Amino acid sequence: MDVDETLLDYENKLPALADRAIKEAIKKEHCVYIYTGRSEAEVYDYIWNIGLDGMMGVI
Repeated sequence: MDVDETLLDYENKLPALADRAIKEAIKKEHCVYIYTGRSEAEVYDYIWNIGLDGMMGVI
């Protein structure tokens, strides 16, 4: 899923509904990746702490 203005709102916050949906997908053994133009270091820790499988990005 895309990060900016898709996963995160305009204030760079992760809505509670998105957090629950991602955790539910992980619980059901789905792989969850983010897709972003950010570098790995620019992805907020609270996004990684959800338990993502990884990221794909623009090089």
